[in-house]
Amino acid sequence: VKMASSRQSFSRSSMPALSLSSGTGLARSSQVSYSSYGGGFGTSSSGGGFSYGANSGYGRGSASFRGAFGAGAGFGAGAGFGAGAGFGGATGGGLVIDEKHTMQDLNDRLAAYLEKVKTLDSMNKELELKIREFKGRSVDSLDLGPFEIQAKELREKIFNMIMTNSRLTLEVDNATLAADDFRCKYENEFALRQAVDGDINGLKGLKQEYTLQLKGSETDYTSLLEELEFLKKNHLEEMAGMRDQMAGTINVQVDAAPAADLTKSLAGLRAEFEVMSERSRAAAEAKYRTQLEVKQVEEVKASAVTETMKTEVKELNSQIMTLQTEIQTLIATKNALEASLGDTEGQYAAKLSQFAAMAASLEAELSNLRDSITSQDYEYKQLLSLKTKLEMEIETYKKLLEGADA
Repeated sequence: VKMASSRQSFSRSSMPALSLSSGTGLARSSQVSYSSYGGGFGTSSSGGGFSYGANSGYGRGSASFRGAFGAGAGFGAGAGFGAGAGFGGATGGGLVIDEKHTMQDLNDRLAAYLEKVKTLDSMNKELELKIREFKGRSVDSLDLGPFEIQAKELREKIFNMIMTNSRLTLEVDNATLAADDFRCKYENEFALRQAVDGDINGLKGLKQEYTLQLKGSETDYTSLLEELEFLKKNHLEEMAGMRDQMAGTINVQVDAAPAADLTKSLAGLRAEFEVMSERSRAAAEAKYRTQLEVKQVEEVKASAVTETMKTEVKELNSQIMTLQTEIQTLIATKNALEASLGDTEGQYAAKLSQFAAMAASLEAELSNLRDSITSQDYEYKQLLSLKTKLEMEIETYKKLLEGADA
């Protein structure tokens, strides 16, 4: 067979292709490969082989077997698969290409690629089914209606509590102002009572002074009575002595004015003194009784007002204590409701965060599935295109082999 004069060549650019030789292997490349089909006959020791061109995707044809006859054939592209191998003999004998073995190798490779395409097709269908199931899956949305109603009721309760607290605060302020007013009145009445007590103490001192004066007047009256009795007794003794002296003497009668009766004079003086003393005592006693009655009436009135003020102050203090207790109870209730509301809002915020994280995770999973489907669809299309090109190259290779046989 003379193949030196027959040369045929073809090229593929920027598409994956399969290079076939007696060696096996898979490789990709982004370069454009130029494959040639030709042969040479000679007696020299230069190598000849069945391999890819200079810019093949994976490896070059080896020239390990040197011989006089060499033949090479290849299919190349920018992303080629396989490696070349050279065949030759040292004695210049001919080399017969085993077409059956080559075609069997091509059929095996094609079956492997078809099996891979079938596997990818089934995986693609499974992914499409998963996507349909995922799209058809209904995500149950959380119904927050009842919780919104509860939150609204709690807000209304808190608002009512705040209004009640404000009203009670206003009432407490009013009660405090009223208590201050009553305290001022109480202080004024207390000062008035102290003034009345001072007047009463002054009148008591005046009474004691009048009593002492009365006792002094009574003492003087007693002394005067004693002196009067002494004078009477002395007068009687003098009269008796004079009668004794005049007994047995000459009785000379002289016309003279009648002597004044000292007893009657003393009795008149005593009567006048008693009348004056009684009048002074009665006037002092009447004045004292009048002032005492007035002071007693004023003291009774002041005592009544004081007791009334004390009662009112006690009632106001009791009301203030009751209002303070109610305010503390309402404040505690408000704090408890606010704490409960905060806990409820925190729980629902945590649930919302969980649902948001779940939704984000599902969206990320969906995005990953879409990316995976897109990638597998691209690979599927690439493999389908590769399958078509392989079939075309197989047909071309058959034609080349038939041309070589011819």
